Amino acid sequence: MSHRNDQDLVLGPMLRHVDATSASIWVETARSGTVEGRCGEYTWRAPTFGAHGHHYALVEVSRLEVGSVNPYSVHLQGTAIWPCEDGFPESMIATIDPAKNPRLAFGSCRTSIPHDAAGNRKHGVDAMRAYALSMAGTGHGPWPDLMLFLGDQVYADSTSDQMREFIRSRRDIRDEPGAELKDFEEYAHLYRLAWSDPANRWLLSTLPSAMIFYDHDIRDDWNSSRSWKQDMEQRSWWHQRIVAGLGSYWIYQHLGNLSPEGRAADPLWQRIASHTGPEELDITADLDRFAERVDAAPESAWLDEHMQGGFRHLLVATSLPFLLPMGLHHVEAWNEVYSSGERGPARAWLGERLRRAVDLEHWAAFQQSFQNVARWATEVADGKRGPAPQTVTFLSGDVHFSYVSEVERENGSRILQAVCSPIRNPLPRFMRYFAAALALGPAVPFGAWMARRAHVPAPPFRWNGIKGPWFDNNLAILEDTEDGLVISWVTGVVEHGDHLHPKLETVEVAAIEPHEG
Repeated sequence: MSHRNDQDLVLGPMLRHVDATSASIWVETARSGTVEGRCGEYTWRAPTFGAHGHHYALVEVSRLEVGSVNPYSVHLQGTAIWPCEDGFPESMIATIDPAKNPRLAFGSCRTSIPHDAAGNRKHGVDAMRAYALSMAGTGHGPWPDLMLFLGDQVYADSTSDQMREFIRSRRDIRDEPGAELKDFEEYAHLYRLAWSDPANRWLLSTLPSAMIFYDHDIRDDWNSSRSWKQDMEQRSWWHQRIVAGLGSYWIYQHLGNLSPEGRAADPLWQRIASHTGPEELDITADLDRFAERVDAAPESAWLDEHMQGGFRHLLVATSLPFLLPMGLHHVEAWNEVYSSGERGPARAWLGERLRRAVDLEHWAAFQQSFQNVARWATEVADGKRGPAPQTVTFLSGDVHFSYVSEVERENGSRILQAVCSPIRNPLPRFMRYFAAALALGPAVPFGAWMARRAHVPAPPFRWNGIKGPWFDNNLAILEDTEDGLVISWVTGVVEHGDHLHPKLETVEVAAIEPHEG
């Protein structure tokens, strides 16, 4: 292996979208230049592009063999910047084999604090890092085809000691927005803290990943109500924050999600790909205009078009659980009616305060959307949107506890909700009791009574828990087997006080067999 030039490679490489014959390699570099990805006898090149003083490149790798596994290296201006001699295996590109049953890892909510004893006492063992160490060693089953991050990979509003130290180095932290992130430079540093640990960095260099935007990328309660958005827009620092948050998300997360066809249709990428000048293209102005436009006019009609049958399993990835435990579902549906103002201004004020205080902002709190998605899922399961799959499975995070629930159906496709949260950010113990109380026992009939009193439309179906809830830091592994879906939750465990080398243990397993007939 070549020694990495630490002065040139800021972050990455990250292996992002991979299909049967192509892959995407993302990097952040310390200077402009041409980035090369080398794999076997082939070399692929991409010039860096700039944004807010930083340099990035996405190398499009092509002409790979279906189902192949090949080591790769990364170079800047001809100098090797990856891999490095850090004790981890070579980074690999493993292309998709359509004949092989898919396997993926998923989870959400991961804070970026040190992995020593103090960090683990505060936020527990990083389940992703424990998984990386296991896969780098003896392994924990076959490699997944994808690592799916379902939100809150960075926390812009709840910063670590390391992030606050960086903020203090450049501005007075006593001024608004205080210890929260203010601009693109601070977002860039936050991503560096999140993804630069050697074990996690190696894992992300060799396991393809997809990422979903969620509220802590900006701020807790992000767009949970119209009044919240109006309140935030009155703050002097908000515009810079939302533009930096959405713009950095496009560079650090969204760009790598896209397939080659998806990138070709993206206006920002078209601007990058069409640049032919000798100087590095700076997209700062284009990126900021894009972020302003997205914030002003979000689009959300995509899901209806893609809720279709014709697959063995239909997986729907959402940051928020579609099917909350039923007691909590009813409470949130009730709260939406009170917050809307239908019951008068006093109750609207109370409902909005409660909505923000305890995060009553899931699908149930937006009943029109909930009812629409419930109808689409049922139509898929009933074979009205193409051949019915074995399961329609929602994969989600956010709530800081994990569980599996299922819609009550006697035959046909099974409709399921599988949650893995957090990867590393456990609920305080008193909050665990509160969450469990809302999920189980008397909260269910009481919540239903509250919803009826508010004249909330009844859900189109009932659902019950199969497994959970549990509150460990987890990473979930989903496998498509001949007998159905199998989902396992794994966690990191410290042995003999060795906090830097946690072992991986299985917390729970759910086997989802198809309905007979």
